[in-house]
Amino acid sequence: AEPESQIEIAGLHINRKNYTVTKGDKAVVLPKKEFELLFFLANHPNKVFNREELLQKIWGADIYVLERTVDVHIRKVREKVGENYIKTLKGVGYMFTDE
Repeated sequence: AEPESQIEIAGLHINRKNYTVTKGDKAVVLPKKEFELLFFLANHPNKVFNREELLQKIWGADIYVLERTVDVHIRKVREKVGENYIKTLKGVGYMFTDE
């Protein structure tokens, strides 16, 4: 199934049609990859993805990026939308939490 183009979750409104994120009534500006990462994780709340899975889903298998790229993007997303949305499970991966 095609994922929804808009997600309302945990106080965030994420719209893939125009790549906008709104937190409450505040617009949050994210570059495309950071947006894709947030959108993907928010589409699968409380499901853990490791770096490799995220690299494949967001960057695609055909492009070479370091696994640490994921960490950097996660950190930037957290800086912009807030720390609490994406949890790190040490040695496992990342997940979006809607708690």
